[in-house]
Amino acid sequence: MVNIFFDFDGTIINSQHRLYDLFCELCPECHLTYDEYWNIKRKRITQKEFLKKYFKYSDEKCRLFHQKWLEKVEEEKRLDTDFLVEGILLELKKIKKHNKLILVTNRQSKQLTLKEVTRLQLNTLFDEVLVTEQKSSKSDLISKFGYCHNDFLVGDTGEDILEAKKINLKNVAVSWGILDTDTLKKYSPNVLVERVSDLASQII
Repeated sequence: MVNIFFDFDGTIINSQHRLYDLFCELCPECHLTYDEYWNIKRKRITQKEFLKKYFKYSDEKCRLFHQKWLEKVEEEKRLDTDFLVEGILLELKKIKKHNKLILVTNRQSKQLTLKEVTRLQLNTLFDEVLVTEQKSSKSDLISKFGYCHNDFLVGDTGEDILEAKKINLKNVAVSWGILDTDTLKKYSPNVLVERVSDLASQII
């Protein structure tokens, strides 16, 4: 039995509507459709780069935007719009049979994260929930929790891949989240999964 560390947003849940709606709320100049917005974001562009390139925001305006973003992005009413990635529950159940599942996320609030985990009926699948609370990194939390080099970190961003490599942890990148396949390949993940239905077979 090994530990499988899972990222939350993008990997297990779809939070893209929440993020798009908040962006449009905080940037009234944005007239991009949902698909247009995510086609740009999935090519690996930071929030600041996005605001500067497409909306000519100054550094100060970007700073204020980011401040408001952090204040609002995890409001409970917004989190209620998140939903499970289609097919992920079945894959998690398959993986859980022979492994220990640990959720590790960069969320700010552990309390609200635990509430969402319960709402989505994931609480019986995950043995532990680790939340950075914006005070540490995922690799720090995983190191404190304890792991061996046969364990995995599953995530949807380049950051997840880099965090795993930092502590010599195997990494699995999934392409249904925040970044597309071509962008993820640039980080040289150990495993790249493009279909949810293939996830368990790539880990077990």
